[in-house]
Amino acid sequence: AASYALGTEPGGRPLLIMGTTHVVSNSLAAPDFRAKALQRVDVHAGRWLINGVINGGDALAEGAELLGYGRGDIAVEALVGTAFQARPAEVTDAPVFIPHTRPERGPLWFAEPRTALLGDIPDPASAAAARGVVEGVLFADRIIVESCIGDQQRTLYASGAFGFEPELPQLLADALDRDILVVDESHLPAIGAAAMCVEVLEGTVVAPPRARLMTPRPEWRDTVAERWQRYRHVWSSVTGTPPPSTLDESVQPPPSASQLPYRTQTGRVLT
Repeated sequence: AASYALGTEPGGRPLLIMGTTHVVSNSLAAPDFRAKALQRVDVHAGRWLINGVINGGDALAEGAELLGYGRGDIAVEALVGTAFQARPAEVTDAPVFIPHTRPERGPLWFAEPRTALLGDIPDPASAAAARGVVEGVLFADRIIVESCIGDQQRTLYASGAFGFEPELPQLLADALDRDILVVDESHLPAIGAAAMCVEVLEGTVVAPPRARLMTPRPEWRDTVAERWQRYRHVWSSVTGTPPPSTLDESVQPPPSASQLPYRTQTGRVLT
């Protein structure tokens, strides 16, 4: 419903909702049988939704508690605010946080938690330590985003309990190295459900809510690139798996729904 509210369509702008769970939703013209993420029929004929999920909000909360910020939304807000104060030169040796503090659904399919906080932390209250924890969650988001979106769509919507503060959306744009359209409307699913009814009953398409643009900061790009490569190595070591493959429609377009039978995750054909 939230994707519907934003007019998500194949080749258009995907959506990342950041709450207790972080959910990536993208639209496809046909199911992609290479992907490990959940896929389902969209409400529009001839479209499918692919959804990747991690327990991102839970991980931020546990990371905040790990560094001594306490518990709850205020602790996470303090963690993010401190992380935002870090400078590129300060985070070269910042700790690496692998944030899967709970079992994960698709596309990771971790039956058990797989988490670690690796590296020297002389001062848990430092901006570098906070940046390492927040970055760990946002880099996990990046793994999910790349597995569900690929390299062609370089702009995506983001929605969450941001208020009008710039910190988390800016850190997200830096970590993903993509432009972010921040939707401050916090009731997207309700708006989308109402918009579906309006289109069916009256034939009117409701305009999507307004969004504000966040772009990656150039001064962070080299540091983020180096940290991302290190993170991928540590992530694979901790989880015991390689990151999910990136969907790249320019290399191999997904098969049409008429070409292949629908299969479950185990490969059983459904008739």
